Amino acid sequence: MSPNGMVTTPDYLTSQAALEILQQGGNAIEAALTAASILTVVYAHMNSLGGDSFWLIYNAKDRELKGLNASGRAGEKATIDFYQDRGYNKIPSRGYFATNTVPGVISGWQEVHNYVAATIGNHLTWHQLLDFAIKYAEAGFAV
Repeated sequence: MSPNGMVTTPDYLTSQAALEILQQGGNAIEAALTAASILTVVYAHMNSLGGDSFWLIYNAKDRELKGLNASGRAGEKATIDFYQDRGYNKIPSRGYFATNTVPGVISGWQEVHNYVAATIGNHLTWHQLLDFAIKYAEAGFAV
């Protein structure tokens, strides 16, 4: 916690790093991007690069609420014929053929980063935002 903000995540390393981003002058979105990137390393069973990304952002300056659904679009070959040719009358809920979207995490992060740059102002570089996740991925972390 700090006088101007706080961070909470399911992992203490992630919360500490996101708070440090705020202390370095980053905004809440930059702290959230840092947290999301670290969670893909230290909490990958719940948050991965191969998943989806959903955002609700309130821009206090413009008094505007924005939403982003970065769940990825359906794969080009995931057609009705594709499934019917394999004997399915619906998309299976489990198994190899159940996966039917392209992961949207990275494109979602980029879209949010672009929005912040255009409306709020980015204070930190991608390198600064991803540095903690990179360090944990390379050097390891206490479980």
